[in-house]
Amino acid sequence: MDDPAMGASIVVDLDPGTSDLELLAQAYDEVLRPSFSADELGSRDDFVAMVREGLLEASLLVDDTTVAAAGVDEPHGRGEVHLLAYLAARPGGRGKGSGGLLLEHLRRKWESSGAAAVLAEVHDPRIWPDGPDERPQARVDFYRRHGARVLDLPWIQPSLGDAGEPVPHMLLLVLGPDGIDSIPVEVVERWIDAYAPPGTKAGSEVEPVRNLLVGRNAIEVIDLADLAAVATIDGATDLGSLDGSTGTEISVRFGPGVTSQGGVPRGRVTDEPR
Repeated sequence: MDDPAMGASIVVDLDPGTSDLELLAQAYDEVLRPSFSADELGSRDDFVAMVREGLLEASLLVDDTTVAAAGVDEPHGRGEVHLLAYLAARPGGRGKGSGGLLLEHLRRKWESSGAAAVLAEVHDPRIWPDGPDERPQARVDFYRRHGARVLDLPWIQPSLGDAGEPVPHMLLLVLGPDGIDSIPVEVVERWIDAYAPPGTKAGSEVEPVRNLLVGRNAIEVIDLADLAAVATIDGATDLGSLDGSTGTEISVRFGPGVTSQGGVPRGRVTDEPR
């Protein structure tokens, strides 16, 4: 695949059992690790093992022998829901189209998969500030330019392993399929259960999100221009751990002046798909 702004580049889809460990390690060390925190990414050994076992599907944009961008897809529930676990361009190479080129390649793969939904986890720019290597609003704007919308459900990324911490104040962007207006609650529940099984540390961390599904038939997919309508889950003002098992009072905000306690929402909850 060629791009005039980037020179000759190709997309490499790494198959399970790949022996190209040098390319995979380069993607982790030089593209993903500068772009994500340790709690969001996990260890390199775990990452490589999950790609080789087929639990993660890595697609790399390679220019000669250099990984320019990396995208990692995580199918859940026999492929019913795909999660774009990671998408990043090499530091110093951002803004040159490599991330968008790789995302369009992934979108073609998802279209052929027949997935019920394709999601992506991103920091909520209403809460997360810009940092040296992270610009939450710019990331959301990037996905919006590529047709992403947002699930009307606040999210907590569960911890990756026993030593990790959950990442609160996340959004679930919806990357496909095109034209989707809502996702049935049972599909969302199966995805959460596969990602963070009940009875585990990760499962307890996302319990506030599970509580928001009670009494709903479907979760709306809304335009990112309406992001202010999406609830936020309060309870970790320092952006630290937000663990639903601690007994800490959780406040769910559904817009100006609408708050409910205990993780059971009142306010903007839709029982029927729009």
